[in-house]
Amino acid sequence: MKQTIHALWRLLRIVPVLSWSGGAVATTALPLFRKAQLPVEATFSVFFIFLGGVFVQGFLSHAVNDLADHRSETDLHSPGLLSGGSRVIAKGLLTYEQLQRWALRFTVLSVCLLLASLLARQPVLALLLAFGIWSALSYSLPPLLLSYRPFLGECLSAFPAIFMLALAAPLFFLHHLPSWALENAGVHALFSISWLMIHHIPDRFADRDAVPRKTTTVVYFMDKYGSPKAPAYLYLLLTALSAVACLPFARPVALLGTLAVIAVSFVRIRKTNVASVHSVSRTEKQLTMLSLLNAIWLGVTI
Repeated sequence: MKQTIHALWRLLRIVPVLSWSGGAVATTALPLFRKAQLPVEATFSVFFIFLGGVFVQGFLSHAVNDLADHRSETDLHSPGLLSGGSRVIAKGLLTYEQLQRWALRFTVLSVCLLLASLLARQPVLALLLAFGIWSALSYSLPPLLLSYRPFLGECLSAFPAIFMLALAAPLFFLHHLPSWALENAGVHALFSISWLMIHHIPDRFADRDAVPRKTTTVVYFMDKYGSPKAPAYLYLLLTALSAVACLPFARPVALLGTLAVIAVSFVRIRKTNVASVHSVSRTEKQLTMLSLLNAIWLGVTI
């Protein structure tokens, strides 16, 4: 039992989950308490939305992804400190068959929660779970296996999941989407994708040699242009452009803060030595924290 708990904790990977899902919930929930003056009891509803995101991203998505990357052997050859999956199989904490069973349990529970949300007439929660399940399964399972295809994994799986999670609280409490919710959700989702690109850099050679070949966006840019950093720059640029397009007139303080965080991120990526796993891992940690910081900043500058 103790080993299983330890395995599930490793599978969760709490730091990226807090940045990804925690940031998504915080960036739109914080304004609700400030502007909509939600009662204290609403905190419990926000917390359950957060738990839903943590469950789907931390357990379902990571379990399915670990299974796919174990089969293709990309995790086996990954030199990454933060990448390369949770390593619960490599460290002998769970066998492949045991992780399969856990992934099936997570999938069944997610679907049951979705159906229960529909029966309870909570369409927002059902929609959130639907996007989360789609993201987890389409990202890692054949025939789609979108994480193995350039641009598709982040654009069709990762981005929609985090974007919708960020919109869950406003939809749940307000039953409509104010402009600031769409702005915060879009900027946070794009920023999160940029550090995901850093996450893929240490695995680029293992991904390229995987069977089937895992042609992430990083591998694609490395093969075509010789630049594994380019996707991170690209998504940071898209984050900056979306911020400038959405925030300048109504929210100048929010815009300046976001551009400052993006500038720091650009500098940090530029200084990263892609030949050093430790250097890449440091950058990923820093961008993860900067992403969470920016999400909170957007939430308190409405």
